[in-house]
Formats: sequence, structure tokens, C-alpha cells
Amino acid sequence: MLAVVFTLGEDRFAAPASIVREIAPLSVLMKTHKAPDYVAGLLDYRGEIIPIIDLCRLIMGRPCRRLMSTRIIIADYNPAPAIHRTIGLLAEQVTDTTVVNELDLNPSGLALPDARYLGDVFKTEDGLAQFVQVEDILDADVRNLLYSEEGHAA
Repeated sequence: MLAVVFTLGEDRFAAPASIVREIAPLSVLMKTHKAPDYVAGLLDYRGEIIPIIDLCRLIMGRPCRRLMSTRIIIADYNPAPAIHRTIGLLAEQVTDTTVVNELDLNPSGLALPDARYLGDVFKTEDGLAQFVQVEDILDADVRNLLYSEEGHAA
């Protein structure tokens, strides 16, 4: 499978390229007041208002740095069979793709109930990388806050 590889601080992560619609440059976002701090804001993506999740803030507790390689990964967000949305993932050094053989995926060995979105681990030329399970990135409360019943960002 093809994967988009990015970093959060010094650690490498990936998302399946099959869910990625586009890699967008860092843009001005509309603030989402009263939302969790890892919700970086809202973006008008081709007429669709989508929430942007700061993966650095979510996973590491600090905002993504404003680097030339910091990008927004526009991805399909399907947390349940009948729910099809779009989400933006803010990450650093979004500059690479790699082919991952599914036989090379290994469980991390950690069961983190508050971080179900951290998936399998695989080896890269630069060390280990961990998949981010996009469908598990938001818990039900935050998903209900960010998405209206019509399927648009609130």
C-alpha cells in the first residue's frame, strides 16, 4: 500500500494514500472557539467547510511548527460505515510517500484507549514510522461538535 509519510517533532508517522485527497499548503484557518485545542480551525476546501486537526497538538501536546514543509493532508474521514466526511490533518514535513507491504506492519504493543488512532508500526529507511488511523482520530463527542448531521463542519 502507498502511504503518505510525515513527521511530528522527531517521530515519523503515515496515513494510507488511498484516503488522501490532496496535500494542501498551510492556509489561514478560521478559529474554532470552545473546541479542543488540537482543532486548529476550519478551512474552506473547494466549497466544503472542513475541520483541521493539528496532529502535533493532538499527539505531542504542542502545535505544529510553521515550516515550509508543514502541510494540511486533506483526507476522507469515515468513522462508521454510514459516515463519510472530509477532514484536514496538519502535520510537519509532509514531503514523502513510501510503499508499505502489509506483511511488514507490526502492532505497536501498546493499548492506549485515549489514542486509538495510533496504529501499526513499520520500518522505513529513516527508522520506524507509525500509521495514524484517521477514522479513529476524533472521539464521538468531538465528532458531534465538529460535524453537523448534514455532513458539513459545524
